[in-house]
Amino acid sequence: MIDRIESAINYISDLNWAWWPVLFLRPNKTERFSFRLVLLLATPITIIAHGIVILLRLINDQPVPLEAFMFVSVVLFIGVSALFYAIAHFWNRRALRLTQNDG
Repeated sequence: MIDRIESAINYISDLNWAWWPVLFLRPNKTERFSFRLVLLLATPITIIAHGIVILLRLINDQPVPLEAFMFVSVVLFIGVSALFYAIAHFWNRRALRLTQNDG
């Protein structure tokens, strides 16, 4: 079961469009997906998502209180980081397997 999940996640992770707008940061299949990279990827994705949330609220003439702004920022960052951390886990399983097969 876990191998199927790994295959599915790595299949999607190997697609170029899945890395927009940070394709240049994607590691090779045999390289580890570091925690630093998780945080580096989570930052621009959080900013984009947060910008969309604010834009939608402003279009609907709804004020954006500072408390809501901060709460949404933290929740989005934690959620996106958790998603990338899960992706990194499966990426690293494959990287380890590929490097062991080469050696």
